[in-house]
Amino acid sequence: MSEFLLISPHLDDEVLGCGGILDERFHVHYCGVDEFHIIDREKRLKEAAAVADNFGFTYSVNLENKVNDYRIFDLIGELEEVINEHKPVTFFLPYPSYNQDHRTILDAAMVALRPHDINHFVRNVLLYEEIQVSVWPYREDILHGQTYNPNCYFPIDIDRKIKGYHLHASQVRAMRSPEMLTALSKWRGVQSGFDYAEGYMAIKLCQPTHLVLGKDSQA
Repeated sequence: MSEFLLISPHLDDEVLGCGGILDERFHVHYCGVDEFHIIDREKRLKEAAAVADNFGFTYSVNLENKVNDYRIFDLIGELEEVINEHKPVTFFLPYPSYNQDHRTILDAAMVALRPHDINHFVRNVLLYEEIQVSVWPYREDILHGQTYNPNCYFPIDIDRKIKGYHLHASQVRAMRSPEMLTALSKWRGVQSGFDYAEGYMAIKLCQPTHLVLGKDSQA
């Protein structure tokens, strides 16, 4: 059992979205790994292992899903299985961006999380933010005049988050630079009264007292 279960479409989404709150109470499930993009799969997996060791969380990886071609039907059963195995109180998902895999994960998860007399009932469900969501919004957000609008904030130690991000060394790029992550965290901090923070969208809160997460670097 894990108190917090985080679904990461790819290796790096977990740190980009939740690197400020990850700790030993989390289990991270990676839904897929590139065969070869910037570096080969084995090197990506070594980076992920280093990240998990740094933050202290456990993790699992599905090597069968094809990155950039995830299938909702396959993912529903996969997510149901990982939910029933870890029985989390709180479940973290990426906010849907222009990336097709992120949208597929959200669609599949909303089915896997449905109230069910056999499946484990997850009490809290939160969507996490990644820098690309703010830099280049998803089509539906543009058409409806919406932006990512967090309603739940956790204070974070920004140095800890950036250190974890650097462990995904092959994924550190200008489009999501450490400076951009720091700026976004500073802005979320301004909104919430912390020095730095991560902002989340809570879509279900049945047991909010379990959401004691993050740490203010100046506390």
